[in-house]
Amino acid sequence: MEQKISTPFQQYWLSKLMGFNYVIKYKRGRENGAANALSRVSYCDILCWALSTIESIFLSDIQNSWTLDPNLQEVIQRLQQNMVNSKYTSQNGQLRRHRILVAGPDAKLRLTLMQ
Repeated sequence: MEQKISTPFQQYWLSKLMGFNYVIKYKRGRENGAANALSRVSYCDILCWALSTIESIFLSDIQNSWTLDPNLQEVIQRLQQNMVNSKYTSQNGQLRRHRILVAGPDAKLRLTLMQ
């Protein structure tokens, strides 16, 4: 079965691979365990792994920074009352906006996190 080259991305890699002698064989997901596992890792999982050290060091400082913002306090109270919020979630006591850990309006903390 032949596949048509239809995107610029495919055209680019076709030109790079034409100089090699190779055969591409299709393997179903169950048969190709390593590739299947890697393809199922989400961007959020990778980011969370990368940031796990930062979270453990600064998590208490980040949580304390939420007390400086009345809007964040209101969001936290609503989440504790199981009110649905389209932007914010609470996971393991961590306030997240669109799955990203929220830092309150503490300028020193934000500067430290950015560095």
